[in-house]
Amino acid sequence: MIAGAVSLTAATLWLTQISASSGYLTALAGPLFLFGLGGGLLFMPLSAVLLSGVRLEDSGAAAGAMQTSQQLGAALGVAILVSVFAGAASDVGATVAEAFSAWVADAFVAGTAFAVLALLLVVFAVRPPRPEAVSPPGAVSVPEPGAS
Repeated sequence: MIAGAVSLTAATLWLTQISASSGYLTALAGPLFLFGLGGGLLFMPLSAVLLSGVRLEDSGAAAGAMQTSQQLGAALGVAILVSVFAGAASDVGATVAEAFSAWVADAFVAGTAFAVLALLLVVFAVRPPRPEAVSPPGAVSVPEPGAS
């Protein structure tokens, strides 16, 4: 999960460097690849960790609550980034392309702050499930090979 959060943070940080003269391969393809890689490395394991300590009969409600919170977080994040973009848009640059790319870069600075916060949460707040929380009731624990 840490590798995914680092990848997402690097992608948003990379996008803060966008300018009117940026090319697709240097300014967009790399960050988009990192977004895809980071999303896969972060969101699936995070979902597994979040749902691992939930009782079987509560798993449907927990999954629904998790999905709802992800959707609300995404909507709120987009609203905040668009607000930053719109606030930066009040400062008109020399050309439309230069002004637009500066506004986009400003919005990605805010996105990088969110990504750093997510990275810190993954590093310091997310803990792997305890083995007893993962085992279903009545399950027999099997010792690991080599354990005495």
